[in-house]
Amino acid sequence: MNNHSTLIFGATGATGKYILQEAIKQGDKVTVFVRDAAKLDASLRSRITVIQGDLTDKLAVSKVVRDTKPTGIIVASTPPRKAPIQNLNAIAVPVIVETLAQQQWLPQTNIIYLGGIFTLPKDEAPTFFGQVIKYILSSLIGLQAQIADNDKVADYLYSSSHKDLRYTFVRMRLPEEGSSRGKLVVSDATASTIAFCDMAEFLVGVSHELGSAIGKAVVVAYQK
Repeated sequence: MNNHSTLIFGATGATGKYILQEAIKQGDKVTVFVRDAAKLDASLRSRITVIQGDLTDKLAVSKVVRDTKPTGIIVASTPPRKAPIQNLNAIAVPVIVETLAQQQWLPQTNIIYLGGIFTLPKDEAPTFFGQVIKYILSSLIGLQAQIADNDKVADYLYSSSHKDLRYTFVRMRLPEEGSSRGKLVVSDATASTIAFCDMAEFLVGVSHELGSAIGKAVVVAYQK
């Protein structure tokens, strides 16, 4: 057991289940906030604290942050594909940040948000071609709700007035099942797909130490 207390939102999702396993593997004290606790791996429940709730419930989200006093928060929750456009993480993330600010915990808590590749970094202007590709692919795959939610979270984080806010917005490339393919690092290098387990290892590692990625939206690729 190390000194890290990790709070995970979305621990039953495609990437979230790997994040949960990795956080336990690294010896973190883990709390998960999930809508349906029955979806958690039964073999892991005795090793974590499980809080059942909804991300749109501001009081519940604030309470789990206050009760946990985490050193790392990983948000891997996402609206389901082809869901109607609605706020999910765009509700929860501001509550998380404001609760940390109220408790004066912002300087000691790393917030890691797992978003999509279509959400641009703060200072990068969208191109016409990029917007067209974003619209076509999001429509075909049914990602409109996810992209809209990610964009709202990014706008909030980018414009936050909290100077001691420690966050990293990870723009995830196409994930896939499978064994580890190596170490991920912050890089603009081309990577067509990334293994879920490798992304989980990267996210948990970054939640322990943000380093130069504080206050940035980043993409990752395999270290060469």
